[in-house]
Amino acid sequence: MTMTYPLPSSTDQIADLHLSTASRGAELNLVHGGAVDPADIIFGCGPIVTDRSGPIELTQVDAAVHAALEAGVVHFDTAPLYGDSEDRLGHALAASPLGSSAVVMTKAGKVIRRLCPLRHVASLGPEPWTPFAIPLEERCLLPDYTAAGARKSYTESCQRMGLSSLHTLRIHDADSIEGAFAAATAPDGLIAGLMQLKAEGAIQHVSLGMNANIDHKVVTPGTGGLETTAWQPDDILRVIRASPEGCFDSALLAYSWSLFSQDGWPVLQECAARGIEVHIAGIWAGLHHVNAGSVRANTTHDATTKKMDRWRTLAAGHGCSVEAVAVAFAALPSVVGKVVMGMKSAEEVATNVAAAAEAATVPSRIWAQAQAQGLLPAHLPLPA
Repeated sequence: MTMTYPLPSSTDQIADLHLSTASRGAELNLVHGGAVDPADIIFGCGPIVTDRSGPIELTQVDAAVHAALEAGVVHFDTAPLYGDSEDRLGHALAASPLGSSAVVMTKAGKVIRRLCPLRHVASLGPEPWTPFAIPLEERCLLPDYTAAGARKSYTESCQRMGLSSLHTLRIHDADSIEGAFAAATAPDGLIAGLMQLKAEGAIQHVSLGMNANIDHKVVTPGTGGLETTAWQPDDILRVIRASPEGCFDSALLAYSWSLFSQDGWPVLQECAARGIEVHIAGIWAGLHHVNAGSVRANTTHDATTKKMDRWRTLAAGHGCSVEAVAVAFAALPSVVGKVVMGMKSAEEVATNVAAAAEAATVPSRIWAQAQAQGLLPAHLPLPA
């Protein structure tokens, strides 16, 4: 029998969750801490598909995943949206003697299908789905934000990765497809389907994964798929408030809490009030990449570079790397439980783990200095 979950009668209803770092009705504070432990790092699997020279060799991905597991990084976040990232992660976990210790998180709402030869329509995927069954260049994504789509996403992701179950399924970018919000929050929508999977024990956590930065663009109705409408952090709040009480165990917020941007502050506050643990992604925005997703659309590349150079100077004045400062800042909010770092090689794993350890050397006074220099907004309640 298919269970349905009623939507809350009021958007003011508060979730009742029991998480290690988030509790119901908690006030959001910025708490200066020490090092970020490898167990609190999530290996972001978006970069394991390609780099500037083309597809990344599977042996390199296998080595990166094994190095992470050896270092104590056991959480991995992937998605069908990330090319054949799921296939590659599954291959790497199978190749590593430590693969069974991995905690895998992926996303729902977009299913992979094969482009037909004329490349304007899609055909069904293989049944069952075997890893790499559809070449990367022949893959396309179709939106499915229904309850049935949640189960479809779960089943196909497990098959692609060769796993019997998943720890977390996140609703992915309900902002990026026209009508996705209404479909996902309907009584027979994706969120209800995710809750059903959790009730059955198929997954342990229901989550969401979205960009929460101002000027993030989404599809505008009637434009044939053009992304010209800004998706504000308030719209992320709409997803949370329209979902059943106690629905979300965690929320992955990308490009909205970093040295470059703090646009996600209202979402962090909402998550703290509702006991939703936050996973911060995009912490290198403006530092190691500058693109439409990581910075504001009205900010020039030159302005971004200058701002991040000021952060580098401030960090150097305290004898720290700017990467360590970025990690320390990502972990400041009391509601943050995990920090996501994209990696694609064993060398990058070592660099990121080292930056997380170095975060312990970042002095708390750096935040007030950054605020005085205009690098952080005045409204943030920085730690003393």
